[in-house]
Amino acid sequence: MKFTNKFTFITSAIVLTCIGLVLVGGLFSLRALTLKHHQQRVDSIIQVIEKQLDKQTTVTQFDHWLPDLLDASGIVRLEVKRDDVTVYQNYFESREYYPMRLLLRYSYTLDNYPGCI
Repeated sequence: MKFTNKFTFITSAIVLTCIGLVLVGGLFSLRALTLKHHQQRVDSIIQVIEKQLDKQTTVTQFDHWLPDLLDASGIVRLEVKRDDVTVYQNYFESREYYPMRLLLRYSYTLDNYPGCI
């Protein structure tokens, strides 16, 4: 091989490696951004639930508006527990199948209601 061929090969390999590293870094950044977006969505739902509990809303009143809010937010399952007893449970079933291994799970303790999760 001539020097120019070796130089061209090495330069091309370095450029392709840099492009690959930039793409991998972009994928990791996109995943982190997506997870942060999901976290903010869930945080806003938790804040709405806490505000409604502060208004002394009964659990049965949640059935009127909470399923639509969960559906719009893309939340598949919501379960509110107090001391290991389920107070409220909602499972959104649609025509789509949600594999359990792909679902993100969040667990929160409500600030104003320490026994609730």
